[in-house]
Amino acid sequence: MNRKQKKLLKSYLKYEDFLIEDLKENPKEAELYLKSALKEYQEHKDDRVLLLALNHIAKVRGISAVAKDTHLTRQTIHRALSMKGNPRFSTLTSIIHSLGYSLTFRHIRTNP
Repeated sequence: MNRKQKKLLKSYLKYEDFLIEDLKENPKEAELYLKSALKEYQEHKDDRVLLLALNHIAKVRGISAVAKDTHLTRQTIHRALSMKGNPRFSTLTSIIHSLGYSLTFRHIRTNP
């Protein structure tokens, strides 16, 4: 990793710490953050944004607490919510439920 990349990573980590602290203090903001990430996913079909948001909310709750609730290892949760994550649906729904959220479905209009 070159010097510029290290500096960028350090800046990101500071931002991430700020974001997580802010989400801890504002649960309603955490919900809006997840809704925004889900909308982004639905529009662009890029799951990395959604996984990153879930990762941040899991850090707010505490990865160990999520692991205990889901009966998954901390490593499994970190791997599932990483930018390269490709979690099983059951893993994802377990994590989402542990964070205090649920998935809902609604009918969308389809072309005939």
